[in-house]
Amino acid sequence: MAAAGGGTRFVVAPKNLRGYHGLSLDAYGALLQGGPDTMPQVLVRLLADHGKPDDRVAHDLWRKTLHTQYAAEPFVAFREVHRRAFSESFTRFGIRGDVDVCIDEAFDEYRHVRAYPEVHAVLRELEEDVPMAIVSNMDTMVLLDALHNNGLSFTFPLILAHEYAVPATRTGIYILCMAVANLLGPMLLGHFFDTVDSHWTRAHRYALWRSDRCGAHYGSCG
Repeated sequence: MAAAGGGTRFVVAPKNLRGYHGLSLDAYGALLQGGPDTMPQVLVRLLADHGKPDDRVAHDLWRKTLHTQYAAEPFVAFREVHRRAFSESFTRFGIRGDVDVCIDEAFDEYRHVRAYPEVHAVLRELEEDVPMAIVSNMDTMVLLDALHNNGLSFTFPLILAHEYAVPATRTGIYILCMAVANLLGPMLLGHFFDTVDSHWTRAHRYALWRSDRCGAHYGSCG
C-alpha cells in the first residue's frame, strides 16, 4: 500500500500476503490525504498576509525541516517538531505569528483530513487475512481523531476479535453501542456531576483534610 501520483495504489492478492504475520501502515500519505508532509494552511495564510510567495521553496523547506528532525530525533514530541518547523519558516521568510496558535490550527487541520476513497474497501479485504496496525510519529490524539473521523479503527475491533472471539462482521454493532453510550452518557448523567458528585467530592476532601490534621497532631483531633 503506497501513495502514487496524487492518489493511492493498493496491490492486494493472496500471494502477496503469504508469510506475513501482520501489516503496519503509515496513516498520513497511505490511508489519509494530506497531513504533516503538506504545509499547513495556517502557514500558507501567514505567507500571503506578509506578501510572501506560497511556492515550491516554502513547501520544500517545511517538508525538509520535518524530515531532518525525524532523522535526528525519531522520538521527539510531535508538537516540538512543529514548533521548530514553524520557527524555521518564520525566520527564513521574515514572517511573524504565534507559534502555539499555528500548531493548534495545524493539528486541527490534520484531524479533519479525509481518507483516500478506496481505503475502506481495501482494509476490509485485508483484515480477513492478516492483522494490521498503524505506525506513525503523529501526535496520538490527533491521529486517533483523524482515524475516528474517517470511520477507521485499529484497536477496538482487534480486541473484540482476538480477546472476546467476536466475529469481524459483528464488531460494528459494538462500536455503534459505544458511540450511542458516549452520546447519551453526558445527556442523561451530566447534571449529577454538578449535584451529587460535587457534594461527594467536598465530603471526601473534608475527610482527607481532617485525617491530615489528626496525623499532624499525633492522633489528636481536638
